[in-house]
Amino acid sequence: MELQAAWIGADVNRLAALYHWAGSDNTTADSVMPRLQSMAAQPLHDIRHYGAGGSLVQLASAGPAPLGGVIQVHVGSGERKRTHEFRVVDHQGCHFVRF
Repeated sequence: MELQAAWIGADVNRLAALYHWAGSDNTTADSVMPRLQSMAAQPLHDIRHYGAGGSLVQLASAGPAPLGGVIQVHVGSGERKRTHEFRVVDHQGCHFVRF
């Protein structure tokens, strides 16, 4: 999964490539990029994709990726665990994430 690889590599540019920027202006980008950078610097614990119906999606399934839903990214360790939530956006046949 590309999102997992971006987090493991602490690669904010790879993470930003997965973000749905369509319709975003400079002000939005100026607020999103530091947020993504801060998030990418946190150690990954787990990623879970919940489909549009709210059920957990098997990420390694052989079928087509489900549309919509949310992705929860659990980061940190010990007392510093946090959960970040992204909406899954389908744009022209590609899947992106968005806050």
